[in-house]
Amino acid sequence: MLAGVSPLAMAARGGGGRPAWVPSGASLVLELARDRYWGAARDLISATRASGASMTDLAGVVTYVGDDAFRRVDRGSPVEGPLLNRVLRSADLSILPWANLVGGTASAPVITANAGLAPDGTMTATRIQFNKGAGTTTSDVVRRQQSYASSAVASATSVWVRSHDGVSSYRMTFSGPGSGDISVPVGPTWTRLVNTGVGAATPVLFLGLRGGLTPANSDTADVLVWGAQAENSPSATSYIPTGATTAARAGDIIEMPVGPWFNDAEGTLVAQIRDVDLAADRPSLSLGAGTSRMFELRRSLGVTASLSSTTVRPAGSALPTRTVHVGGYRRSPALLRAANGATFQDDTAATYGATPAYIRFGASPDGTQFLSGYIERVLYFPVLLSPEEMQAVCVLS
Repeated sequence: MLAGVSPLAMAARGGGGRPAWVPSGASLVLELARDRYWGAARDLISATRASGASMTDLAGVVTYVGDDAFRRVDRGSPVEGPLLNRVLRSADLSILPWANLVGGTASAPVITANAGLAPDGTMTATRIQFNKGAGTTTSDVVRRQQSYASSAVASATSVWVRSHDGVSSYRMTFSGPGSGDISVPVGPTWTRLVNTGVGAATPVLFLGLRGGLTPANSDTADVLVWGAQAENSPSATSYIPTGATTAARAGDIIEMPVGPWFNDAEGTLVAQIRDVDLAADRPSLSLGAGTSRMFELRRSLGVTASLSSTTVRPAGSALPTRTVHVGGYRRSPALLRAANGATFQDDTAATYGATPAYIRFGASPDGTQFLSGYIERVLYFPVLLSPEEMQAVCVLS
């Protein structure tokens, strides 16, 4: 199908009545970030998730969906595993269990509930006016904080902050998931501050001002704060609102049944991903039936392509804030191929299961592993692309 078609022409031209944005030879194109589809309708995509969930677009606007709802914004479709927000009253920092810590030259903060529009469009942001005074030692500190229960695993803390007047900028202190803090910039627009590390048994999530940090904290700060979160994850995931108790988000199972676009004998999968969790080997696309895997494309921690059973780990061709994963299969004679923009690897000892019933996005067929990122684009070619064609797709996606 692709014989005689250069990689550049394959990616750039249309043909056969297809739109120009559909690569020649592709039988399925899901542009999830742009909400356009070729080869299968969007309404064939189903989501299973035993909880509501939020999503954040490129402008920083937070929206919510209910149980079993497909999430899609201009960043793509988020796929995340089950997680718990461990702090209470995540949107209202004006009440218990939030408390003050004040020392040295600092004075108690002035706190006003429901003082501004939050990133989700509700009037729920808390205004906090901090004053550290002129002190420059670590004892000169004022912060709004909450202790919570956690454990010594990879964890993340996060909170949305902006200056109250929408003009000023400050330098503040923000806690990590274990001990310690970092000096962070806060400006006139909503920004989600994130700090990662190894958690502790009873850490404290806080925001405020402290002397002795580099870069130095401001002496005063008048800010709006919203959406605090502490989770046992290597990176901050989508916001999980809490009230008087902790709250959990269930894992995403997002899939589409195989259709006329699929070729059981051979094929190539392409996933363009905006990663959130960069610290783990995670699935990006799977072909399976029930809990059984026929073929799986995964992100890799390495710099070269690698193969294992019917799994390909292409390492990914790096684009700004995203990666592209490409891998393919052929049943007879057996061949498994992974590639990135620079190299490829073949395996002729692969064995495959029965014909798959679905293509799953960002989760393993057994539902135990999740991408923890955004899937922007999915391509399927009903042939096993050559190494050169795979590498071209990596670069051009």
